[in-house]
Amino acid sequence: MGELGRPYKQEKLIDELVYTMVQLVPIGYTATYKAIAELLGVHPRRVALALKRNNKPIIIPCHRIVGVKDLGGYTPASVEFKRKLLQLEGAFTTSRKLRRIKSAEQLIKLVFDNRGRDTIIVDDC
Repeated sequence: MGELGRPYKQEKLIDELVYTMVQLVPIGYTATYKAIAELLGVHPRRVALALKRNNKPIIIPCHRIVGVKDLGGYTPASVEFKRKLLQLEGAFTTSRKLRRIKSAEQLIKLVFDNRGRDTIIVDDC
């Protein structure tokens, strides 16, 4: 395949890596675009682009990926729908704060170490 095929393959690979990382975020938690981006060495906007392309939102739970300061967008529906999905999954605490993984380090701890659940930032959203 020539040079024209290479960027497309790289784009698809990044998308697939983003989707894999998103699937690791457990029910009841969220991760930021920034945390996923740090792990993959890409810009957070690149993560958002991959999630916008996600045509399997039931299998790849892109609603669990949020901004550092807000919920971010949600292409399959509205941001309010995203909020409702997160509420159903228990991502908000009783004081209406969001369980948000804000760094790659926190995400790795959560996924690979049960004690990581104690390091999650809980904040308003």
